[in-house]
Amino acid sequence: MKFKWIQKSNAPNLILFFNGWGMDEHALCQMSDTKFDVLMAYQYQKPNDVLQFDLQQYSKLYLVAWSMGVAMAKEFLNHTNFTFYQTVAINGTLSPIDDNNGIPTAIFDGTLRNYSEPTRAKFGKRMFGELSKQSNDRLYQSQRSTPELLEELIWLKSKFEKTTTEQIKLFDKVIIGTNDLIFPYQNQKNAWNKHESVHEWTCPHFPFFHLNHWETILS
Repeated sequence: MKFKWIQKSNAPNLILFFNGWGMDEHALCQMSDTKFDVLMAYQYQKPNDVLQFDLQQYSKLYLVAWSMGVAMAKEFLNHTNFTFYQTVAINGTLSPIDDNNGIPTAIFDGTLRNYSEPTRAKFGKRMFGELSKQSNDRLYQSQRSTPELLEELIWLKSKFEKTTTEQIKLFDKVIIGTNDLIFPYQNQKNAWNKHESVHEWTCPHFPFFHLNHWETILS
């Protein structure tokens, strides 16, 4: 796991953002809200990196996790002393490789087995959904290499293929995309069926096309 500053302007509050598999800072290219500093966690095939930044200057800490970042945020939250004012999960589950509560195993394994440049492009179309036809999705695409993404996918498989479906109360709020083609909508519903604060958005797996302000997620 690596950490990278996306925005640092001495804002009063901080968002720790757990990105999805294979993604980089381009996923947040439209999120320019100056009310928050933003620190991103990503590149999960190196899980032993630790958060070495001093965050005591911030009045409030928020955690927002998307996609595979939801399961990675669970690992982080179980081993941190930071106190977060609010934690939000978007289009991901605590059992990310699971036939009923995450990405179906056969689909995950098929993506892993056949991963290549054409597979990457096909995955991108499914991730961005119909909105990719209306927006310049190239702005949001990761600039990381395909071999690096494959390495990360292999590590995620080894990490999460046997996770529990127990609903640990780590997230205050859950957002589910009704048009998600990566983490199927019904599987997300199954995974969070006992959670007290589940919100449905009409969006594909990638939710950041038309977001400019973090408060849209946190409110």
